[in-house]
Amino acid sequence: MDFTYREYGTLIELLRASGFTLEKFQQAPVEERKAYLRHDIDMSIEDAFRLASFEEQLGVGSTYYVLLDTGFYNAMAAGSNARLRSMAYMGHDIGLHYVQRSHLDEAPDYDSALLADICRQCTLLSEMLDLEIATFSFHRPTPQLLQKKLIVPGLSNAYASPYFEQGAYISDSNHHWRCGDPFAFISEFSGSSLQVLTHPFWWNPDPVDPRRKLRDFVDRLADSHRATLIHDVGLAASVFEKALP
Repeated sequence: MDFTYREYGTLIELLRASGFTLEKFQQAPVEERKAYLRHDIDMSIEDAFRLASFEEQLGVGSTYYVLLDTGFYNAMAAGSNARLRSMAYMGHDIGLHYVQRSHLDEAPDYDSALLADICRQCTLLSEMLDLEIATFSFHRPTPQLLQKKLIVPGLSNAYASPYFEQGAYISDSNHHWRCGDPFAFISEFSGSSLQVLTHPFWWNPDPVDPRRKLRDFVDRLADSHRATLIHDVGLAASVFEKALP
């Protein structure tokens, strides 16, 4: 696969042609084939916004999960905040991409502490965006965490039944489909429920070598931090003259 928007559109067409209804995680399951489209925003809200805009053109509404615990972006920053709100207005759901906190392992009642922390972060994200947050997914969950099938009142867990079942989940993690060819997998899949996870960072209008994508991303981060130091902190641009090309 070349991870282009055109190829993503072909994937959507195949799901529809295979009899799947494209759904969001907060909708109750019914007796028909459903494909749950999920996007984890691990690295770039800007890339997620572009994919969300393309999905809007396809008439697709999906779910985008946002990290609060990351050094790559700040969901509260004006530009990021505006993009996430715009994505919701396009018809997409915004959810929490939850990072398990190490200090919870020391809590007397781990399950209760975990549930409370997820609810706390969902409330925080909701207040940041002025949107309802009704779903969450785990970021790099441990096998023990997945086995819990955690149920949180008022929230949909993307890793809980009926959304997540062994053999009915495909992902493009690290620019690699672990299921092999996703088109072949979908064509041969006979189940009634399928979760499709993508990471918007890897998808582009045109083919891009993943190594080049990562190098460009590092450059973008450096440019962004340089601009912040100049404009928000007040450092003189001359400080960076030797570092500039």
